Amino acid sequence: MNTIMIAVGLALILLGALLVMLALLSNRVKVRGGGDILIGPFPIIFGDQALRPILLLFAVLAAFLLLVFAILSRW
Repeated sequence: MNTIMIAVGLALILLGALLVMLALLSNRVKVRGGGDILIGPFPIIFGDQALRPILLLFAVLAAFLLLVFAILSRW
């Protein structure tokens, strides 16, 4: 079971890298970027103005997952 999960994980990583390369090779793609850094419960969001709502949602979800993991680790 463990080797199957490792193989599936590696296949998904390779598929994702292949899709990114194919997207960058097409001339119709405009590359925009942004990011989110969580330092404790405080998110630092940077990037294009159009990406801000998505990055803010990501920060909220990441903080929620951090809380869930903290609660489950004490279980």
